[in-house]
Amino acid sequence: MVKAEAPACPYDGSPRYPFDKGESTAELNPIYFELGPGVWPIWMDLADRPAFLVNGHALLKHVFETPDLFHQPVQPIPGVVPLQGSLLAMQGEDHLRVRRPATRQFTRGAVNTRRERLAGQVAAKLDGLAGQERVDLVADFAIPLTLEVLGETLGVPEEALPLFIGWGDRFLNFADPADARAAVMEMCGYIGGQLVEREQNGTRGDMLSAYIEGRGKEVTRQEAVMVGANVIAGGWETTTTMITAMVYYLLTHPEQWRRLIDEPALIPGAVQELLRTRPASGDDGPPRIAARDTELGGVQIPAGSILILGKYGASADPDVFPAPRDVDFERANADDHFAFGAGPHICLGKWLAVAVLEEVLAALTTRHPDLRLTGDPLQWRKRSGARRPERLWVHLS
Repeated sequence: MVKAEAPACPYDGSPRYPFDKGESTAELNPIYFELGPGVWPIWMDLADRPAFLVNGHALLKHVFETPDLFHQPVQPIPGVVPLQGSLLAMQGEDHLRVRRPATRQFTRGAVNTRRERLAGQVAAKLDGLAGQERVDLVADFAIPLTLEVLGETLGVPEEALPLFIGWGDRFLNFADPADARAAVMEMCGYIGGQLVEREQNGTRGDMLSAYIEGRGKEVTRQEAVMVGANVIAGGWETTTTMITAMVYYLLTHPEQWRRLIDEPALIPGAVQELLRTRPASGDDGPPRIAARDTELGGVQIPAGSILILGKYGASADPDVFPAPRDVDFERANADDHFAFGAGPHICLGKWLAVAVLEEVLAALTTRHPDLRLTGDPLQWRKRSGARRPERLWVHLS
């Protein structure tokens, strides 16, 4: 008897996703540059099914801004962050209704009124590290800072913030989806208790209180819990990662570090350019599903197809960003990147994250101009939604 051969993969020869195979580094995978702008067939190894990579700036903007045609997945997809039960999974008026009460805490104006407070929080964290021979910029600085800022925004007591580190790590671990879901449930249980406490004892002007007052009353408690969990889970790790990625880049490019010391007015531009060029995610973020047969970039997309959104590849589109691999702190359109997404699901905490990053770079360049790496070997996070070293050991002076 002749043994039958397994059928060939219909996408033989196509790029295999995730491109880094869970082994992330500081740099964007070169495949985004090799493919260039366009819609490319790929094969999702963990899901064992085909997909399309959307890699061009204009193409991705169209996908972000047409959620009725390219919607969030309803069912979990192996190898990508689960969206089910999150704000990202909601569409249309329901999405606006549930998101609206939270937005007053995250507008550009609201964040600007917190600038002095944010600068003080950064300074206090650095004061607490004074005199230490070496510091892990991740665990000793970035994580406690971002958790404090987000916890204050929501109204979570400071003593409870360490719980969210564990929940966030488990949520971002792609290797154990069951534990990721369990972590979300534990986090939601805690936030639900905080909402009950406000209902019983009065509101406080924080984000959770907004879901008990005014238009927040249109939102169910379960939906309000979901938003609180999304803000913490989606905000602390990404901001921690960007602090780590930016400082690592600057300390390994001392001429750029010196420029910010000598020209602090460049810091806002530097933050935007580093957001464009330093990928914070171990993958490309939440995918989309084609609602019906359509055409995108000259490629026929069948209904039900998975679209992987190459937001960092789009941020390297040479038609929008000339010499895209160059890090230019004076690039006029650096903020056209997609680090925060775009369209109705653009990151709720965009302006808060930018403000934190600006205050961190301002404080470090002013207070610790001789900041330097210790030379300890770096171990990059594996099979995680975060693209950063586990530790970043530095000498503050």
